[in-house]
Amino acid sequence: MPEHQLHPDLAHRFELLEASMRELKDVAMRNFFAGEIERFRFDGKAGTTRWLDDHGSNALSYAIYNPNDFRVFVGLAGTGATADALIVPKQKLVVAPLQINGRVEVAADAEQLKEGSGTILRVRFPTPQPFFVGALT
Repeated sequence: MPEHQLHPDLAHRFELLEASMRELKDVAMRNFFAGEIERFRFDGKAGTTRWLDDHGSNALSYAIYNPNDFRVFVGLAGTGATADALIVPKQKLVVAPLQINGRVEVAADAEQLKEGSGTILRVRFPTPQPFFVGALT
């Protein structure tokens, strides 16, 4: 056997290892980092203060990025988007490891929104993400 060739058994094991690494990378890229992003725009003058988030697939984590000067309420598990719901503070990102199987109501705090407007970003993650509340600056 020439010096630069691997033993056939080792070559086969190396090929299997390479295939496993490629598959692991594909799974990681597809599941751990990917999320479905949707924008919701609120407009107090037009009376658009609520959205029914029924876009996208089921999720194991849900995130709202709120760069605005008003709070956002997220109604989960059939509850409405009120002050008793999950609250996303002004200018914050909230990531919650919550299973979402369907529709979620998202609303701007109408008292704070008043005649203003703003856009939030929602992300549905197919895998659990760690709980996080913080500012993105």
